[in-house]
Amino acid sequence: MLQFYFLSVLLNLATGLILVYGYDYFSAENEDETASEPAKAFYDETAFRIVLLILTGLVGLLKLVANVHIKDDYSVVGDLLPVLAGLLGCASLFVEYYYAKNNEQLGLPEFLNTLLIENRKIIGWFCIGTALIHFVLPRVMFL
Repeated sequence: MLQFYFLSVLLNLATGLILVYGYDYFSAENEDETASEPAKAFYDETAFRIVLLILTGLVGLLKLVANVHIKDDYSVVGDLLPVLAGLLGCASLFVEYYYAKNNEQLGLPEFLNTLLIENRKIIGWFCIGTALIHFVLPRVMFL
């Protein structure tokens, strides 16, 4: 399962980098730039983001149901922070994708609006931090 572990780290890192440094569809600063359609990097392309959000969500769900065996006595749900980071990053990318396609708000409840849209960069830093810590400390419980 080393490949699955590395895939989780890689996808959380890529999702975090896009949320922190990628094009922000909700920013008022970018409204003037959308009229002239500035050159976008590959990570700002819609197809790349859609594939990344699908893979990040899928790996997050699979890591949620995968169990970790401890000394062959009992098993627990492991990797809680990478799961949370992956699912939050996936949800944030999905809201951005929906907004970019339809140019309208989803009508989310206020706490989800604050969490997924206004705190986009915080979710990105959480994904990056979780990926780096999870890479450095792979056997730590609940991490």
